[in-house]
Amino acid sequence: MSKFITILSIGILSICPFRLWAQVTISTADLPDVGVTYPIGIDGYPSIDIGNASPSAQTWDFSTINPISIDTATFAGTEGTPSPADYPNATVTRLAPLSSLLSVSLDALGLPVDLEDATAYYQVGTDGHLYTAGINVPINIAGFIDLGPQSIPADPADLYLPALSFGQSISTEGHYEKELTVTDPLPITATITIDATRTVTADAFGTLVLYGQSYEVLRYNEVLVAHLNANAGILGAIDTTLTIHTLRFMSPAVRFPVASITVEEQEAGPTATYIEYIYTGSNPNVGIDAPSAQRTNWQLYPNPSIDYSYCLLPEDLPAGDYRLNVYNELGQLIADIALQPHTPTRIDTHAWASGLYAVVLRESNNIAPIAVSKLLKP
Repeated sequence: MSKFITILSIGILSICPFRLWAQVTISTADLPDVGVTYPIGIDGYPSIDIGNASPSAQTWDFSTINPISIDTATFAGTEGTPSPADYPNATVTRLAPLSSLLSVSLDALGLPVDLEDATAYYQVGTDGHLYTAGINVPINIAGFIDLGPQSIPADPADLYLPALSFGQSISTEGHYEKELTVTDPLPITATITIDATRTVTADAFGTLVLYGQSYEVLRYNEVLVAHLNANAGILGAIDTTLTIHTLRFMSPAVRFPVASITVEEQEAGPTATYIEYIYTGSNPNVGIDAPSAQRTNWQLYPNPSIDYSYCLLPEDLPAGDYRLNVYNELGQLIADIALQPHTPTRIDTHAWASGLYAVVLRESNNIAPIAVSKLLKP
């Protein structure tokens, strides 16, 4: 009898961890809300193990990653935003690059349209999930037609973050559409539509370790199929479909993904190509590899770079001719740029392939680098 009880006890202990972990649930109260703010670390091609879909608890150790740049994710109310009247059911907003808000780079449109930081409007659906009701974004066409802030509603609303338990899945379809008409200096009508089909499955759970802190997490495996159509008349047109695979690690009460990873299928298997995560480190030289970089205090922004970035030399840098050399992951020189003192120098990156680039600052007559940084092209 005692032997039977011992075997039964071992069996119960062996399944208890799964039962406890299987109760990991992200509720509506665990999703972003007004007042939530976090510093966000950003890195490209991180050396991490993304794990697998599994009914057993697992551990993700992201403690070795180091950001190439730091941003901030801040959620606010609708008061004081550009177009709150257009989204009466929205209660939360966020200002961020449009590609980050939509989880898709609009570089694929290939049109001469500058889309600056946008304001996203979020609303909680009757199902308890958080949806994007629409966005407001300043639009500039071809550098000479400034349309100012434009409100682009999502109808149906586009899923942002769902409230799920392990094993649950949700599929939604969001639709954005905007027609833009200008008469001066040229008569142009441009129509932009984005159809976003998102499928999110809570396929794994366990512990994520980041900067010495452990989070109990539920992994969201998201596949986004985005159909982008744009027609700007004489400026061009494009019709394309993109598929983006993202892993988001959600933790109860954190109210923002602890980490979001873009995954691409490569010869070696699924590979993490981009990561955003809650940054709690204290590295003062984010994204800078050369010891002298701290001394020069130069600026390279925004980073990651969607269409362009700027390089600004410090005012106390000695007079001289300075250049920026940019190398791809194969070590090939792809750009040699003369820098202007005390004036931001624009670096056009819209035609670059996605990847991580080494950016070297040097004097024109000296091969030795003054500083080295990294620039990520999503």
